Amino acid sequence: MVQIPQTDYAGAQKVGFAGQLVSRPEHSVIASRYCATELGFGEGVLREATDAQTVELPSGTFAAGLFEGVVLKHAQHNSATTKDVDEDEFFSCLREGQCWVIVEDAVSRGDQLFLRHTANGGNDPGGFRSDADTNRAVQVPVHVMQDAAAGAPCLVEVRRA
Repeated sequence: MVQIPQTDYAGAQKVGFAGQLVSRPEHSVIASRYCATELGFGEGVLREATDAQTVELPSGTFAAGLFEGVVLKHAQHNSATTKDVDEDEFFSCLREGQCWVIVEDAVSRGDQLFLRHTANGGNDPGGFRSDADTNRAVQVPVHVMQDAAAGAPCLVEVRRA
């Protein structure tokens, strides 16, 4: 008699993962961008001041108008580094629409998020949070669509002015 292995599934599946696009293409603006630094899915990125097609992680206080969008997950990325997108690679950037990100702290529906530009306590540049963290993050046009706990997937909407 042949025994068939059984798989045990967890009772609660994740609702989304960092960089996952929400299925609403009519409300999305996705641009192909070139990265100057290694990037992680779901991180917020800025336009380089000298090249509008190139983005980078924030590395100091920035003007909110430089915010370009959120790095989207794509099956074609097979990074050789600890980040998801290698330096000098093209990737998809959500400029307008909904996607999932991992938030640093607890957030509530309707909150407008801040993008971290200075590392602090294990939180790296490119992460999203609910406040400026003593001037280590700048408010960007990313809004929380549903409550989320610290370190959890959070459904957000990127809104362009």
